Amino acid sequence: MKEFYFDSAATTKPARTVIDAMVHTMEVEYGNPSSLHRKGLRAEQILDDARRAIAWELDVREEEILFTSGGTEANTLAIVGSLKEGMRVLTTPVEHKSVLKALESVQDITLEYFDVDAGGRVDMQSVEKLLETPVDFVSVQQVNNETGAIQPIEEIGTLLKKKHPKAIFHVDGIQGFCKFESPVQKAQVDLYSMSGHKIYGPKGIGALFVRKKTPLQPMQSGGGQERGLRGGTQNVPGIAGMGAAVDLWQKNRTAWAEHAYALKNKVIETVNRWEDVQIITQEPSSPYILMLGMKDCKAEVMLHSLEQRGISISTGSACSKGAMSHVLEATKTPQEYASGALRISFSHEVDADDTQVLLQAMQENMDMIRKITKGRK
Repeated sequence: MKEFYFDSAATTKPARTVIDAMVHTMEVEYGNPSSLHRKGLRAEQILDDARRAIAWELDVREEEILFTSGGTEANTLAIVGSLKEGMRVLTTPVEHKSVLKALESVQDITLEYFDVDAGGRVDMQSVEKLLETPVDFVSVQQVNNETGAIQPIEEIGTLLKKKHPKAIFHVDGIQGFCKFESPVQKAQVDLYSMSGHKIYGPKGIGALFVRKKTPLQPMQSGGGQERGLRGGTQNVPGIAGMGAAVDLWQKNRTAWAEHAYALKNKVIETVNRWEDVQIITQEPSSPYILMLGMKDCKAEVMLHSLEQRGISISTGSACSKGAMSHVLEATKTPQEYASGALRISFSHEVDADDTQVLLQAMQENMDMIRKITKGRK
């Protein structure tokens, strides 16, 4: 049975060039990058090449990029490594759980939340109001992982630094890295989190941009790797793969975005004709993510019905299986639609024909599920 993968926001299929780079590193350049012999120096060069590619993408210095085990560690290091007792911290209620849990884990800080609209986008009036008093740390994601909302990072960062120049600005860029122009310089971002497996790279590798002179305490000691901020031997194959993935995006970004927009618009146009279906995603949003809610049609039932046809989608964040989406709670999505909320994510690996298969299967399954649901009432 052919597979139709519409869940790239959860993870992406590693690209062939990524796999080749990793295999070559494991089979040939397997040295420890801290070793002084030739094998070690070649492994170190792989790290330098990947670091350079990421730095170029963000328009920052190479030495400001440090590698982590993934996006969650990057977020945790940025937050827990920055916060101190007594700090006033601002964020949004729609952040990824890795951000919210990290913030909640720090004791004796004052934590407040910006308001968001029905699509999960930050309300700038709320930002202006909360920035009227001193603040020490702000964390806002670049792109929401469930609704695809693109946050006004440049506006937030500009206002923050104007009013509170010493405040630290962290951006979770995991759903935005490589897919959009880097916000780091224009928004005066101090910390920016990235993940490899959202961009056709491998799982288990990520990176954190740390602007020079930004105070950050390491969470993991070791041999002084990554500027002493993340000890332990680096995952050279994973880093090689992430570097190859960044190179791939730099060559294909525009074409891939246009392709995703076309597929997303096709779904929106079709779904808007369906009865009792709400498009939760609002513009501006990522071309790669669309969330919708279906009345009288449980999301998990739909997901498993589609799975029987070889179609993969998500009910929301892949990190929140079976739990009510905190994003939909924050956006005040009506319960009758929230219980039937599905996230469809697009990539260059699916086309218009695949999308038509998805739409036809969704409509048929929705009609079937509603008949059963209404028959039980």
